[in-house]
Amino acid sequence: MTAIELNKNDLSGTIPTELGDLSHLQKLRLQNNSLSGTVPEELDSLSNLQSFSLENPPYVKTQIPDYEAVPGEDFSVNVSAHFGDINDNIAGYSAEGLPDGLTINSDSGAIGGTLNPTIGGIFTVTVTASDDAGGEVEDEFNINVLPLLNPGDYAALLALYTSTSGENWRNNFGWEFSSDTLPPASKVDDWYGVSSWTKLIAQNRENLLY
Repeated sequence: MTAIELNKNDLSGTIPTELGDLSHLQKLRLQNNSLSGTVPEELDSLSNLQSFSLENPPYVKTQIPDYEAVPGEDFSVNVSAHFGDINDNIAGYSAEGLPDGLTINSDSGAIGGTLNPTIGGIFTVTVTASDDAGGEVEDEFNINVLPLLNPGDYAALLALYTSTSGENWRNNFGWEFSSDTLPPASKVDDWYGVSSWTKLIAQNRENLLY
């Protein structure tokens, strides 16, 4: 066998090491497909190879997971490990849909920054990895920015805790006021007797010790 030309043929998967056994192969063209993995070292032994093209676009190695973030706090994640390229020539990364305050480093794929303290909700982010031959691939993930508790609600809870000797309650699980920043509303749902999602304070009267 002297030639394998399967360029632009919708190939996917990996290049088998067995191709390195084709000692008479002179032409191997597998470019412009959807190949993943790496180029086998066994192909280096093809001493008669005269024409060799394996340029393929980047691919998604693993899906980027979803993340939670808190407004006003630092956020950092690197997505580069979720992409691969059989030619090892990924040239850059870009992202659309990032919440306010976050940016992506186009060289490293690191997403980071301090989230705008006024935002909340689920943001769908599309990350694109591009190679130096013009090929690219996309992957999506969600950043769930947990809205902060309303300042008025926080002040009311603090006043209740302070004026009723909260440290002596029968159950004060979760009630914590040591931080200078407002807690996420969803986290306050974990406080004993509180349901923040309804914006109502449901403190059980039997919890108070007189």
